[in-house]
Amino acid sequence: MRKEGPSGLGSGIAGASSRCEARSKPVLETIVFATCLIASPITCKDIEIQVAPENGGSLQLPFHCFRQGQIAGQKWIAEHPQWRITKWSCPPNGKMGRKI
Repeated sequence: MRKEGPSGLGSGIAGASSRCEARSKPVLETIVFATCLIASPITCKDIEIQVAPENGGSLQLPFHCFRQGQIAGQKWIAEHPQWRITKWSCPPNGKMGRKI
């Protein structure tokens, strides 16, 4: 049962709730892995992984990029054991396409 406010229009909580949820969604940042096949080291490609920074830390800070890169890299390697990661970077949002 929905309670009516003094104006008879309802409390508007549903609208406020959806606005708060939209603001609380984490902004995803990108980690770019330079990867090469273990069996053929000249076969390489860049892989882009979307991650949510932990504890509000931006991946533009070296510590956060380093930490999140290790975590995401371990997960990616577990799913792709025939590849190895040679390096990674955390480019600013909207600055994709630069060489790492």
